[in-house]
Amino acid sequence: RSTQPVAASATLNGQLVEWQPVFLGNLIGWVRVAFSQAQIMDLQTRMFRDNALYGIAVIALSLLLLLFLRRPIRSIARYTAFADSLQESWGSQVEVDASSRELEKMGHALNRASLSLQEQDAVISQAIGELQRLAEFPEKSPYLILSVDGQCRIEYINPRGTEMLRELGVAQQDLKDALPANVQELIAKCLETHETTQNVEVSWNDRIWLWTFAPVRRLQIVHCYALDITRRKRAEHAAQAALVDKLSADKANRAKSQFLANMSHELRTPLNAIIGYSEMLAEEANDSGAVQTASDLEKIRSAGRHLLSLISEILDLSKIEAGRMPLHLEDSDVAALIEDVMVTAAPLATKNGNVVSITCGEHLGMMYTDTTKVRQVLLNLLSNACKFTEGGQISLTVGRENRGDGEWLVFEVLDNGIGMSPDQLARLFEPFAQGDTSTTRKYGGTGLGLAISHRFCELLGGHIDVDSLPGEYTRFTVHLPARAAAASEKLTLPSDETARQKRFGADSTTERRNRLANVLVIDDDDAVRDLLGHHLSEEGFVVHGAASGADGLQQARVLRPDVIILDVIMPQMDGWAVLRALKANPELATLPVVMLSVLGDEELAYALGAQDYLLKPVDRDALTRSVKRQLRGLPRESILVIEDDPDIHAALAKALQTRGYRVVCADGAHAAVEQLRKQPPCLIVLDLVTPSIDGFEFISMLRAQ
Repeated sequence: RSTQPVAASATLNGQLVEWQPVFLGNLIGWVRVAFSQAQIMDLQTRMFRDNALYGIAVIALSLLLLLFLRRPIRSIARYTAFADSLQESWGSQVEVDASSRELEKMGHALNRASLSLQEQDAVISQAIGELQRLAEFPEKSPYLILSVDGQCRIEYINPRGTEMLRELGVAQQDLKDALPANVQELIAKCLETHETTQNVEVSWNDRIWLWTFAPVRRLQIVHCYALDITRRKRAEHAAQAALVDKLSADKANRAKSQFLANMSHELRTPLNAIIGYSEMLAEEANDSGAVQTASDLEKIRSAGRHLLSLISEILDLSKIEAGRMPLHLEDSDVAALIEDVMVTAAPLATKNGNVVSITCGEHLGMMYTDTTKVRQVLLNLLSNACKFTEGGQISLTVGRENRGDGEWLVFEVLDNGIGMSPDQLARLFEPFAQGDTSTTRKYGGTGLGLAISHRFCELLGGHIDVDSLPGEYTRFTVHLPARAAAASEKLTLPSDETARQKRFGADSTTERRNRLANVLVIDDDDAVRDLLGHHLSEEGFVVHGAASGADGLQQARVLRPDVIILDVIMPQMDGWAVLRALKANPELATLPVVMLSVLGDEELAYALGAQDYLLKPVDRDALTRSVKRQLRGLPRESILVIEDDPDIHAALAKALQTRGYRVVCADGAHAAVEQLRKQPPCLIVLDLVTPSIDGFEFISMLRAQ
């Protein structure tokens, strides 16, 4: 009803009625639209439900996408950050994401790029460092360095070279005189072949220079390096001169040793008969009641023994100086050793009216040493004390000390005799040294006893101290290790009785001794053959004699003796020739041979195949032991090859194994000792030159045990 009709709506009878005016210029009418209210509500409900479902689906899809893309996005961000930091962190590695092939490949590629960058950086840094060092080398080098062109013009000299020229007072233009005479040829060769020429020696300006020429290809120049070797050359010349002097001294020492050996032969040969026959005649004189004759013969024998001891001392000193004095190490009871020494020294003390006292510490125990040499040292000291003391007091004090390097035995010999001055003490241990001529005339002696004792102690790893006051006292103190092997670094073989019986075979020894053994003595001296035959016959052996080498070989072929005792020095055919003939005969080669001589040729004897070597005059017990030792049988089980060269080792082992032998190999003396402890072989093949120990020394140790 208004002047400007508008749309209107109303609810009537559960319906929504909508009135909309219709104009056509003017109001021409009204349009009425009616909707069921229930239908409208149902439509709204369906629309709300559909919209809610669509919203939930969108939210769920968004969450799924977020969860799925979260890890790749994080990896991509990490990869991006790592790539940005590669310049500063070369060599580091990113954690590879293996959730997808693309991301995994991308991670590996980044890691490879990082390592490649690191390697390139290291190469570049090294190259830069090398270039810097090369650039700085001439400037900072302690050597004289020149750069010369193809026409041998000096284009550069380093600061050290300039300084050296200034020290020598030489102008740079004169430096060409220091170059080799053929320097132009050397430079041309270097530039042509691009090879370095080294160690060109030139003498110039009272100096000796060693030149090296190194070409620089692109620059067509040659660097010349000079080293002043004057001091080294002078040292080499001095060393050569010293070597010549040493060779001369060695030659003189060999001549001295040969002289001593010859003198020993000339003196021991008659002494052998003097001592042996005086003993036999003394026994016959005593049996017949000729007491005076027996006494005179005893004096002859005593004088011969004294002369023999002097000769032995000279030879001992010669052996020590030549480094060929062997050590026979064994376990020894110290108390028993002291008792034995005192029994021997008692007559010496009684002669001059001296009183000897002994003081032994507790728990002296055992010592592993060369008992014979220790006994000789103590007897020498006690003998000197008794000789230079009259009606005085002499004491021997023995103790055992535990030091940082092991246990030691200390022997102190103190007397209140004539004493010694400082000058005498200074040369006390020199060979043939005596206090003065009056002392020598009054007390006698050769001056060798203390020198030998001093060297024996050094061989055993110990030493001797001495202090004295003239007219007051003299004190000698001997320090010896309880185990000489550790101090002197000598190899020793097992020596217990069980190992000995196992090595030689108790059964075979018994079988051999159940019958009389034949011994053939080959010696041109009738007296020696009679003496040896007498000694061996008393031990139950059947002894045969041969007066010459040819006769000995003939009897060896006929008799096939169990042991041959062979003298070295014989006319026409000496012992060495006989030994070679025996070993060259396949039927006689296995016969054991014991060599007798007044010369110290053990090495030659063992090298030619002898089983033992004894010095004349022969000690009766030593002779018996040696013969019995040769009669012992060995179990034939294996062969021990001692060789440090692996190729020779293998060749020997193969050659022996193909012939049915069981071979045990050792590359040196130490390994050989271990094998001997495990299982003694029937044969030893020994290289005489091994790095650890001389072959002859090893044989000596083997024979000693």
